[in-house]
Amino acid sequence: MKRQLGILAAICVLFLSTAAYAQLLKAPTPCKLRITVTDERQSPIPYATVEVQDAVGFGAAGSSKQTAQDGRAEFSSYSGSHRIRITGSEIVDYEGEFEIAPNENSHIENIRVKMKPPVGGDKPAPGPPIPSVRLKIPRAAQKEFDRGNKAAEKADWKAAAEAYRAAIQQYPDFDQAYNGLGVALSSQEDNAGAKAAFEKAISITPEYAMAGRNLARILLAERDWKRSDELLRKSLQIEPVNAWALTNAAYAELQLQDFAAAAANAQKVHMVPHTGFENAHYIAALALEQLGKSEEARAEYDLYLKEAPTGPYAVRAHQASARLSKP
Repeated sequence: MKRQLGILAAICVLFLSTAAYAQLLKAPTPCKLRITVTDERQSPIPYATVEVQDAVGFGAAGSSKQTAQDGRAEFSSYSGSHRIRITGSEIVDYEGEFEIAPNENSHIENIRVKMKPPVGGDKPAPGPPIPSVRLKIPRAAQKEFDRGNKAAEKADWKAAAEAYRAAIQQYPDFDQAYNGLGVALSSQEDNAGAKAAFEKAISITPEYAMAGRNLARILLAERDWKRSDELLRKSLQIEPVNAWALTNAAYAELQLQDFAAAAANAQKVHMVPHTGFENAHYIAALALEQLGKSEEARAEYDLYLKEAPTGPYAVRAHQASARLSKP
């Protein structure tokens, strides 16, 4: 078992127009493109499919990607006119256009989409209530917070931290500014400061799942399995389909030898989009073996090999599957 647990120690884990013809006459310049998708309440939309095309309908901007948990999708694109289409199981399909100027090295598009009404109803499904502290944010504090976000989008973490601190000074209960500050400090390898900022964000808004995940990310690296698991479990009560949280909760529980919980959370990952988290099947297999469920464990090893045939644990998964296939 020690050998198996040691294996896991490394895991953390567009229609043609005159404008379009004019654009074609210009040599396009490369540009980093970031699309951020939110709903009307400015909450991020994860797992939405974003398709970016050039003005004549070709997928020159990287074609199609899914948004991450923060609602973002990034592309290697080029200057010029572009068309965009955003689809998802819970959102109304969106189509639009935008322009990237020739002198832009990076371009950001923030797009709000509408949520689909629930089946049998004519109103959008209600999301989690907005924390009361966010209804009282002064305009000056919001301005500093927005300035911090713009700096963070450019990876200017020093300027971002400065702006987030200014927002907090204007409004001490600004939970989102504390979370932003934590991200900025963590990106500058100030983990102690980042942890304090994330803890403060959670103390202001206990149901702030993103801040909890951010804190857990640092604690996982510090091998604080118990506190990491507590934070991730709580975040999953609020946002239960987060593949990252499910996978890392399972990993922490495996380290805590809570094999039933590890298997349960790891197996939930297969029920949501989980590109990049195929190792959840490997975690599930190890936990199931410890529970004496050999057939289920072999099925998880085989699922891992199907989804990640050249993954870092492919050789071990092949060996384990073969071993469990023997009478």
